[in-house]
Amino acid sequence: MAKRVESPSIGIDLGTTFGCVGVYKNGHVEIVPNVQGNRKTPACVALTHVERLIGEAADSQLAMNPLNTVFGVKRLLGRRLGDQSLESDQKWWSFKVVAETDGKPQICLSYKGKTVMFAPEDICAMVLSTLKDVAQAYIGREVKNVVVSIPTHFTYLQRSATVDACVIAGLNVIRTVPDTLLAGLTYCLEKRGARAAAGEEKVMVFDLGGGTLGVSLMTVGEGGMEVKAAGGDTHLGGEDFTNRLLEHLAEEFSRKHGRNVRWNARAMQRLRMASERAKRTLSTIAKAMVEIDSLYDDLDFRTTITRDRFEELNADLFQRCVSCVETTLKDAGVEKREVKEVVLVGGSSRVPKIQQMLSDLFGGKELCKSVNPDEAVAYGAAVQAATLEGSFRERAPVLRWTDVTPHALGIEVGGGMMDVVIPRNSLIPAKKELFFSTHIDNQPGMQINVFEGECRRAWDNRLLRSLDFGGLPPSPAGYPQIFVNIEIDANYKIQVLAEERRTGMKKCVDIEPRGCLTKLEIARMVEEAERFKAEDRERKRTVDARNALEEYVFGLQNRYLTDEKGDGSKADAPLRDREEMDGLLQETLTWLEDNQLAGAEEVVRVHKELERLISPITGRFASGADGDGHHGGGGGTGSSPGVPQPSPSPSPSSLPSPSPSPSPPTAANCEKARRSDGEKWRPNSKEEKAADISNDDRGGKEEEKERSQDQQDQGRGSRRMLCDFENLVDDLRRSILYDEILAAKFDRADRLRIEEKFQDLRMLKEGGGGKKGGIINIRHICGVRKQEESLRCQQDGDMVAEDYDNVGAVEGLAMGVCEVEVRGSVPRSAPPTGSGGAWARGTVGAMEERRELHVREGTEEREEEEEEEHPWQEVEILDRKADKQEQEQQYKDVQETKCAARAAGRECTARSMSRRRKRIIKEQQHGEQEQQHQGQQK
Repeated sequence: MAKRVESPSIGIDLGTTFGCVGVYKNGHVEIVPNVQGNRKTPACVALTHVERLIGEAADSQLAMNPLNTVFGVKRLLGRRLGDQSLESDQKWWSFKVVAETDGKPQICLSYKGKTVMFAPEDICAMVLSTLKDVAQAYIGREVKNVVVSIPTHFTYLQRSATVDACVIAGLNVIRTVPDTLLAGLTYCLEKRGARAAAGEEKVMVFDLGGGTLGVSLMTVGEGGMEVKAAGGDTHLGGEDFTNRLLEHLAEEFSRKHGRNVRWNARAMQRLRMASERAKRTLSTIAKAMVEIDSLYDDLDFRTTITRDRFEELNADLFQRCVSCVETTLKDAGVEKREVKEVVLVGGSSRVPKIQQMLSDLFGGKELCKSVNPDEAVAYGAAVQAATLEGSFRERAPVLRWTDVTPHALGIEVGGGMMDVVIPRNSLIPAKKELFFSTHIDNQPGMQINVFEGECRRAWDNRLLRSLDFGGLPPSPAGYPQIFVNIEIDANYKIQVLAEERRTGMKKCVDIEPRGCLTKLEIARMVEEAERFKAEDRERKRTVDARNALEEYVFGLQNRYLTDEKGDGSKADAPLRDREEMDGLLQETLTWLEDNQLAGAEEVVRVHKELERLISPITGRFASGADGDGHHGGGGGTGSSPGVPQPSPSPSPSSLPSPSPSPSPPTAANCEKARRSDGEKWRPNSKEEKAADISNDDRGGKEEEKERSQDQQDQGRGSRRMLCDFENLVDDLRRSILYDEILAAKFDRADRLRIEEKFQDLRMLKEGGGGKKGGIINIRHICGVRKQEESLRCQQDGDMVAEDYDNVGAVEGLAMGVCEVEVRGSVPRSAPPTGSGGAWARGTVGAMEERRELHVREGTEEREEEEEEEHPWQEVEILDRKADKQEQEQQYKDVQETKCAARAAGRECTARSMSRRRKRIIKEQQHGEQEQQHQGQQK
């Protein structure tokens, strides 16, 4: 009777390329889809500089991150790196595999800027943990117990490694069952009605997956299901077919273009993905197109592969599949004509050539394709888990089944030969006993070495365990009678018992193969797995918080700042409120972009602060208040009845930021941004001033109080502007472009003057005073001399740039210094590499718009603004007392000079890009020639 377990059990099919999980619920088996809705999850794991990816997320970025994406790791379980089968696989892996001192493989990856090592069990545990989470989300309860499938021909060491992976994933393995047996169980459940009428029959299950082949011949009847013989190959599957096609396509690319694409890991992974798609296409049609743009060195690759060519490339592999079937029939002692059904399981069993060869082998028999080849194993595992749990209520006697040993077990005897104790294909559970004795007089003891394999020489097989049986009394050779008993239970646990019958001395051990993980190693890996899970949960919280904040920001923009319906709702909204809201939202988006590594708590805190600041604005939107009327002048509140009055602007909030970046949105920041932004801020018109003067006496004191507060904010804004400018200066000093800018833009006298002003700024920051003259002089130098010298240097060729990014960065930094002159504020950091040109062009456009705005405002309003002496207002380097027409003419002359300078800069940039491109091509060609030469020498 099956042992009843407390926690719900699941069935997992852990394949080489995909994993699948099944659950028995509500009287039937469900193959549970993952979060993407797919019933199969790729057995793929990837690490990036910020997170861990498993399944579809890892597989989708394989071509972009080949060195840190692991796939096909099941072939590493229970093996040594020196195995011949792994040597052929290593050339197709883009990730790095190294060997420990004992030969255990270790996968070397980069995670968060550090090099980390993983055992194959670690990677498999990540996939198993993902499948476990999928099942838990479906059941709604925690899952602990699992029935996991293993390839039919797995060794005992590989079985143990699979169990270790399940333990690391937090699963209790109640049984490991071969793939073919689980698929046969699924077939029996589907055909139970027809089977009852037909009686006992012989069925062959052919399971060809992504990395392994399993073949089992079993007898199915009313009395149960019994496996007669099992065979297979643990290194033969769809991945090998794909690798053959990949090798063919890589050779064709080299033949067409004279380039060896094998040296580029990213190009090889793109070619691998195309090979996999072509292989699947050829299972349905006779021809497949392979098209890859810019595969390697900007070369496109297009070719056609036919089904005949694909079958020719894999002819020997297809023949190995048929040979395994013939060997299994021979071991079972069954003729081909006696086989009633041939059940196809596994994704690679869809290959038409394999189906044709199997049908021909059995005399043209029609193959059974009634079971789902991708889900049959997981279905059977779920049924077996429900049976052991005691919840399976189907009246089906086929649930009683027997398995066989895939490999022989034996003991080393004299001469280094192996004496077989339990032959291959023996029914499980199995128990056999052999008699041994000493071969020299007074021998004190002996060492019993247990091996697994079929080779005649003992050390050509796999050593499972050594048992020291000592303490024998002195006696002649051949006198002691030592009986060695080897027992295998239903879970394939091996126990060895040695007994000396004359003295009654016994020694018993459970087999724990050398090379399996120790308890200490498993505990360490479990701890690491929990740490990864905690990081994944924290990462998910952060992503959810960022998405919620972005949705909130975009929702406000769509609702209040856009007028898609054309009903005039935006036009009816107060202008000042729209500007204030837009400033807050833009500052929030900038904070999100500059703080990619911010934690969930920080993002949530920013979200709450934004909601607090936006709430009064949305309240005024809802009440239909006139923003300009109620917030004229210094932003004081109005006195219209029935309109909710917002509270006074709160003091600036200080939200944490992990990196130097724009601070999160606050009321003070929004107010300063609204006043200092030249595109949005404009002086109050005469009508607005008249409306402000006409306010009643009750608001006079409040306005004066607000004005005083504004002046204090202005002083703080001025000091902050100067500090930001000094930060830019420090960044410029640390930049490799600093000397180039000074050498190209200014002469010696100007450089000395700039250095002096830098010192003034530093003293200004330390002392906290105000020295506006220093800023004006620097603006004058950077604004006037730059336009003359930049054109001259570019035309004479004095400024030599490596590529367009450096040219754009030089121009952008120069424009950034010039921006102080017009805009009244300095960027908090230098423009990012690669975007300097675009940033500078945007700055010039903003300068032109703001200068035109000031020209239109007229002389009288500018004089009034000068009297206020706000530090953030724009400083005109031209004579402000000149006539309006003369100012416009001078401005047009300046713009023409700028256009000429930019045109010359673009020509210089194009020449620099052309020279650099030619140099890079020559270097790449030279490097490829050296690599080819080294490869030929090797």
